[in-house]
Amino acid sequence: RYTTQSPILNGLVIDSSAGTLGNCSVGFSAIDSSSNPYIVTAGHCWSSLGTGIYQGSNYIGHVSKRHYGNNADAEAIAVSSNTLLSNKLYGTTTLLTSVQVAGNDVLGERVCKSGMHGDSCGTLLGKNNSGYWGANDTWFDNLRVSNYESSSGDSGATIYDGKTLKG
Repeated sequence: RYTTQSPILNGLVIDSSAGTLGNCSVGFSAIDSSSNPYIVTAGHCWSSLGTGIYQGSNYIGHVSKRHYGNNADAEAIAVSSNTLLSNKLYGTTTLLTSVQVAGNDVLGERVCKSGMHGDSCGTLLGKNNSGYWGANDTWFDNLRVSNYESSSGDSGATIYDGKTLKG
């Protein structure tokens, strides 16, 4: 997960310095309405727009959009080419072929995480948790709670089940 990969697979490690052990994980690839390519991760990973991001020893792009607080903790890393994007999970042959519509998740459903510390699956336990979180005590609403194993560095990781991207 730490070595340089191309394309950038879901669940790989990313950081603002080249060749480090990482800070966060790749969530998924995205393309905006103007066909600009992005990698999506957690919004609390880097607070400054323009921060350069590396995967392994390769510079992949910069933080270009950030939504942090209320109902979102996400940021988009603008990458140079669509050829860097992938719908494949690291270490597997699994291709994510569908997306669960926001709000269509159901308590008790299976959820898996692919990030810096590997893959782990559990159950969705809560959908409407709210509270302050993070270094600046930012308020969040409608947080999801699950019981898969997660550690520091898994922030932004791919949340999925089977071939369905969940977050």
